Amino acid sequence: MDEYQLFPDIWLICGARIPLPPQGASVAVTYCHSGTAEYEAGGSYFYLTGGEYIVHSVSAGTSYSAQVSANYSGLTLFVSDKAAARTAAELICDTAKLVEKVRQKGHCIAQAEGELLRSFSETLAHHEKGGETWLRVRAIELLMLISGEVGLAPAERAETITAIGSFICKNISTHVTIPRLSELFGLNPTTLKNEFKRTFGCTVYAYARSRKMFLAAELLRETDRKIIDIAVDVGYCNASKFAGAFSKVIGVNPREYRERFRTEHFRSARSKSDDISAITAY
Repeated sequence: MDEYQLFPDIWLICGARIPLPPQGASVAVTYCHSGTAEYEAGGSYFYLTGGEYIVHSVSAGTSYSAQVSANYSGLTLFVSDKAAARTAAELICDTAKLVEKVRQKGHCIAQAEGELLRSFSETLAHHEKGGETWLRVRAIELLMLISGEVGLAPAERAETITAIGSFICKNISTHVTIPRLSELFGLNPTTLKNEFKRTFGCTVYAYARSRKMFLAAELLRETDRKIIDIAVDVGYCNASKFAGAFSKVIGVNPREYRERFRTEHFRSARSKSDDISAITAY
């Protein structure tokens, strides 16, 4: 993962994971080039797949975490409130507008298209060789383009749709249908599907499957439980169907995912041990 502090209060991070926000950051922009990313922010989950981006608040006091699939690559821009307070440059004016829009809307998930897609792709592809000045220009361009894309108004029925997302996450082992959700939350099926896609950037089915698979990934990393038992926990009684769904979202099958994590965890622990030994010897 490569990190660049391009301005006093604007950071760019490129690589195979999503970092925690730097101290003072208030807005994050993440572009998913490939794979899948899961965000948890303020108790709600959001998902990105290849070509999508999210703009959301990372203000102090709001819970925030992210995990990604094994085949994820992307970039994240963090912007501080301090940047929005400056008015000396056009960049800062656009940044101020972006911060204000995010405060009003809460978040925005969309497909990157046209000039925005080009800018994201070029930045990610050439960040290692571009140099600091080139990266600063790319950051300015990205923020200006994104500021024009983010609308002010939140989605209609946002609170109800957010509650539906929370309901799905709390009933993760249950197969919840659109008609059932429609009945529970008092929305007709078409409105529910359209507003859900507008709020979360994906269908109800894709949302539920992604949450199931990322929860399974956590259990594979953090426990020694059998894979079939984890599959049952997230609503799959058939090991083959679970493995297929897991591979589609996470990029590798459950067994390989667990083995990769344990190998990387061992290497990390070994490296830290070697560093401690070297310090002690010195």
